Amino acid sequence: MKKLAAIGIDQAFGKTAVVINIEIDDYKIIEEKIITTIVYENPFEKIYRAETISIEIMDFIEEIEKKYDKLDLTWAFCIEGLSYGSAGSIGSANRDLAGLQFIVISKLLDRIEDQYGLILPPKSLKLYATGSGKAGKDDMVEAIKEKYPEFYKSLMTVPKTKGRYDLADAFWLSEYIHQNIKIQET
Repeated sequence: MKKLAAIGIDQAFGKTAVVINIEIDDYKIIEEKIITTIVYENPFEKIYRAETISIEIMDFIEEIEKKYDKLDLTWAFCIEGLSYGSAGSIGSANRDLAGLQFIVISKLLDRIEDQYGLILPPKSLKLYATGSGKAGKDDMVEAIKEKYPEFYKSLMTVPKTKGRYDLADAFWLSEYIHQNIKIQET
């Protein structure tokens, strides 16, 4: 019987967080990775960084596939959408993130057979995780404490400056796609 490996990706050029969530009966396996890239002194540096990030995501997926090769896994991904409504979201930073998002999704669609994916807007993610579309970063982390205390303990060992909030978002993205798939199967 196939088991779902739900990938949550919170992408950014500074830190990209990836969480892979596999549920087996009442047990949840959570694998996580923070990807950081170096800054190139070159006009095309964002392209190099986006390519590096997407390759590292694919390598992480392959690593998890090998680690759990005895499970019959089917894959789905959920990636955080761009924030068009926030201050500073208009301009080159959002265009750069759109390019990163395109490259990552293209690689995922090439890699994942089932090709089930979803782009979730930030407000929808916050609403799903906390019940409020205006939740802050700490609210996203605290919502994990209530629902998944084991992952919360692991998350709290990651400093805020090293990707704690990014991992929390990636976790909720993986949970969202996991629940979305379950709802569609019933």
